[in-house]
Amino acid sequence: MKYILNHIEKCFIPSNKIAYAAFVSSIGIISGIVLGLLFQTQSSSENIVQIITSYNFLDNIYEIFMNNFRISIITIVLSITFYSGATLLTFVNLYIFSYSATINTIQNGIQNTLTKYPHSILELPAIIISLAISYYISDILMAYLKDNSNYVYNDKGKKITVSFIFVIFLLLLSSIIESSLIYFNFI
Repeated sequence: MKYILNHIEKCFIPSNKIAYAAFVSSIGIISGIVLGLLFQTQSSSENIVQIITSYNFLDNIYEIFMNNFRISIITIVLSITFYSGATLLTFVNLYIFSYSATINTIQNGIQNTLTKYPHSILELPAIIISLAISYYISDILMAYLKDNSNYVYNDKGKKITVSFIFVIFLLLLSSIIESSLIYFNFI
């Protein structure tokens, strides 16, 4: 087991970046839940589902995947803002998600929410890893700016690439699950 964890650490972005990203993400999620409980409004997720259901199954997968993929790319590109832009985008994204899930739970019950959001089991880690990649790139940029003399990139590019490929894999599986829920009228 220790061998596997060491190998993952060599190929993946550092776990401390994932921990920071998970912490920020949890604040966004908790904020959405608390405000959803305090200010119960009508959820707009039904409007989104109506738009998506006008597509066929494969188009749904594509649309859902591309939306989540764009958010991941933007999160990573925002690494040039040195943590702040990517943090804000992720916070808002997860706040909206958890607020919507909270309102759905209040209006329709926990079973309905669990049926509606199982894809988030894969989507949330993808969002967190995207934020962690952004933090990692911000660290690299800060180190380069601090010591401009031939900063060595070593395996950093490989770690970013492997981590991003994993994000793509999670997003693809998540979009297949979400599209299946829509296609088979579970949402």
